[in-house]
Amino acid sequence: MSRNSSQLEAAELLELALKGLGGRDLIAGLNSTTIETERKSFIKGQGLEPGSGIMSVQAIKSKITHDIAGNRWRSDVVIDIIGGEQMFRSELVDGDVGYTVGTADPIGALPEDVNAMGSDIVSSTIKTEQLLNPHLLLIDVIGGRLTASLVDEGQDKVTGRQFTEDEILPVTMARERQSGRRTLIGNAAWLERLQGSAFFDVSVQNYEIDEAWLDRWNSSGEVDPTTHHRLQLEGNESPITLYIHRETGQISKLQTMQWDVIYGDIPVWATFQDHRTFGDIVLPTLARLSFGGAPRIEEKRTSVVVNPSFDETYFGVSSEKAHDADLEVATRGRLVSQSMLAFGFAGAGRPEIGSVQIDDGVHLVYAVPIDAVYTMVVEQEDGIVVIEPGMNDLKSEEIIKWINQRFPYKPITHLFISHFHNDHSGGLRPYVAAGAALVVHEEGTDFYRAQVGRPKSKILADALDRNPTDAKIISVPADETYRIEDTVRPIVVYPVETAHTSDMIFAVIEKQGILYAADLYISAVARMLRAGLDRPPGTPDTRVPFHAAVTLADAIKTHNLDVPVLVGSHDIDPVTYSELMAYLEARDY
Repeated sequence: MSRNSSQLEAAELLELALKGLGGRDLIAGLNSTTIETERKSFIKGQGLEPGSGIMSVQAIKSKITHDIAGNRWRSDVVIDIIGGEQMFRSELVDGDVGYTVGTADPIGALPEDVNAMGSDIVSSTIKTEQLLNPHLLLIDVIGGRLTASLVDEGQDKVTGRQFTEDEILPVTMARERQSGRRTLIGNAAWLERLQGSAFFDVSVQNYEIDEAWLDRWNSSGEVDPTTHHRLQLEGNESPITLYIHRETGQISKLQTMQWDVIYGDIPVWATFQDHRTFGDIVLPTLARLSFGGAPRIEEKRTSVVVNPSFDETYFGVSSEKAHDADLEVATRGRLVSQSMLAFGFAGAGRPEIGSVQIDDGVHLVYAVPIDAVYTMVVEQEDGIVVIEPGMNDLKSEEIIKWINQRFPYKPITHLFISHFHNDHSGGLRPYVAAGAALVVHEEGTDFYRAQVGRPKSKILADALDRNPTDAKIISVPADETYRIEDTVRPIVVYPVETAHTSDMIFAVIEKQGILYAADLYISAVARMLRAGLDRPPGTPDTRVPFHAAVTLADAIKTHNLDVPVLVGSHDIDPVTYSELMAYLEARDY
C-alpha cells in the first residue's frame, strides 16, 4: 500500500479504508452501534450584522443508535438552549419515514408531541449522519448502494461559495433572552470597528478577542496530500471524496457539495480526529462538519457500543403519523445545505399553502407543513406587496402561484424583508424572478445584492437561475422611512434600532392600522396569551420586560403610530396594541 493513488485500484483503496476501521469482515458484519455524544451546533445567518457572524445555537447530549441491519436509527437528545432552558427530543428514522418525539423546536411552532418528518427531512438527517460517520458510507459501498472510484487530478478541487473570516466571525456563544445582548468571540478588527457605537452598546454583553479561534477549527481540516489517498463515492447526488491515510487507512476527511438557499453551491467537509478502538472497530472520537469554511457541527463521542441489543419497541411510533415517502422531495433533502438543516422542522420541500384574512385585502399566508414564518400579502390598487418571504424558496414559489390565482391581473411590485436572518430572508429569489423590488434596511443592501447576483447553481437551479432578472433594491436609511403609495392600502416602512440585528425594519399598513414586525416580541405575546400567561415560562421572575417588546413600543411611540393590530412573523394570531402595552405595564414599565 505504499504506491501512489494513481497506481492503486479503487478496490484496493476501499480495502485500505476498511482495514483502518477494523477490517472488511468486521464492518460487513456490523449490525448496530450506540454512540453517546456531546454535539455543539453553529448556525450561519443568525449574527448581528448582515452576512457576518455565526451562532453557537445549542449544546446537545445525545445517544444515537444506528440499527444498520434494520435500516433505521434513533437519536435521544437533551438540548441546552441559550438562556438556560432545555429541550428533550427523540428523532426516529425507519427506512424512508421518520418522526420527532418531544419538544421539536425552540419557538413553539410545532403543536404536537409526535410529528412526522417530511421526506426531505428524513433524507437530509440521514445524510448528516453519514457525513459524520463515514463507516456508514463504506457499508453502503459494500452493499452496492454506492460506487467507489479513483479521484482524477483536480476532480476534488474545492469550488462554490467559501466564507471569509469577516463573514464567519464573531461567534455568538450566548445570548441573554431578556436583554437580547450577546457574548461574542471574535477578532480585534470587528471590536475596533463597532466598539463605542450605540449598536454595540445595546447588543453586546461580553466580547472576547481570540484571533486564533477560527484557525484552530480550520487546522483540523488540513490534510497533507502526500500522506493521503483519495477515494470518490457516488450514488447520492453529490459525489463524496474520502481522504484516507496511506499508512493507517483511517479516514481523516471527507468533502462534498450542497446547495444553500442564500449562498447557492457551497462546499461541505467533515474532519475526523482522535481515533479509538471500540469492540475491535476503530472510530474517531472527534468529528467536525464545516459549511463553506464556517463551523456547523462539532461532535465529541464519549462512548461507542458495538452491536448492542435493544427492544423492538425502542424504534416504535404510530404509523398513523407517517408522511408518505416522496422520492423527489427526498432527493432535494440530500442536496440542501447544512445551514438549511439547522431549521430542520421547517423542511425544504414544496409545501402546500394556507391563508387567513386579517383585513380586506390583507392576508397571512403560510406553509403546510408549518415553517414558523408567516408571510403577509397586501393587495394594492395596481399590484401586490409581499411582506417577509421566509427561508424556503419553494414556499415562495407556491405563494407566488397563490397570488397569481387570487389576483391574476396584478403584478408583485415589492418584497419587504424585515432583516437578514436566514429564516426570514432566504426565500427572496423567486420574488426577484417575478419582478418584485426588494425593500430592505440600508445595512443589508450589499448582502442582498450578493444574494441575488450569485452564480447559477450546478446542483439545484432555483427560480432566479431559471429566469435571470436584474434586481431592484430599495434601501431604507436608518433615519428615514419609505412609503409604498396606494389609494387604498399605502404601506410605510420604518427602520428600528434593536439589539437583534443592525438591519431591522417593520411595515405599517397605514389606513388599516396593521403593523407587521419580525422578532420584536409580537409572536411571543400571542403564544403567551393563548397559554393564559403574562410572562414566558422558564424566564426569571422579573418585572423587566423583554427588550424586543420595549423596542417595538418605543418605535410606535416615536413615530406616533396608530396601529391597533400587531402581526408577528412567527405566529398566526395578531396581538392588539393594548395587549402589548398590558404586557409591558405588568412589569412596571
